[in-house]
Amino acid sequence: MVLLHISAKASATASHKFRVELPHKIISQVFTIKKSIIVQQYNASGANTNHIAYLNVPWISMYEATNNNSQPWLPLSFDPSQSRTESDYHIRIKAEELPMAFDIELYKDADGTPFQFQSGTNNQLQSVDLFFEYETNQSFV
Repeated sequence: MVLLHISAKASATASHKFRVELPHKIISQVFTIKKSIIVQQYNASGANTNHIAYLNVPWISMYEATNNNSQPWLPLSFDPSQSRTESDYHIRIKAEELPMAFDIELYKDADGTPFQFQSGTNNQLQSVDLFFEYETNQSFV
């Protein structure tokens, strides 16, 4: 098994979109989402009220992540009253080919409200780390 780690980190500028750059493309195959770690700068005043962050990943199609918001977004659970939430998953998806570079986006709700990251800002996300397991980095499976 091979590990894919995707990390989105806050900067001084608010953003919900992050560029991911891999050292090589990954052929289409089954991926298992293993874990997410969501870190926010929690403050009881003005705390987040939702407990799901929706992740838009371009290589996951509507046929792999079907839900009632009409978007192929992965729901990532987190505790809005905690600074750090680790969630374990064992979700298998047949992903399209992963290019060497792509963008991921995070949303607060099914309506597409951006979930902003900004360093040093209360109740803003500070980082999201995702861990996927897959079979091979070879050109042919």
